[in-house]
Amino acid sequence: MLLAATQLEPTREGHCLPVSFVDVKEAERLRQLIPLWLDRPERRRTENDVVIVYRWLEEYHPELLKRRESDPYQQLMADLRKYIQES
Repeated sequence: MLLAATQLEPTREGHCLPVSFVDVKEAERLRQLIPLWLDRPERRRTENDVVIVYRWLEEYHPELLKRRESDPYQQLMADLRKYIQES
């Protein structure tokens, strides 16, 4: 698994140590997924529209769905939660 530091914090000796790490594959997945959602018109970014996007992703970009999770649809909802418009 590739990891990348999300933040570096200098020690008293001046060395930079990673504060937290992010799975690079996960970061790349989100980097591709979020713009696909945000490219939709605002009125088409509701909770109901997540179903449509989920089905589209299953067919055209299944690599953007987290298959290791027990429910990839619920994971997609969690990934998009802060970008979903109220209906």
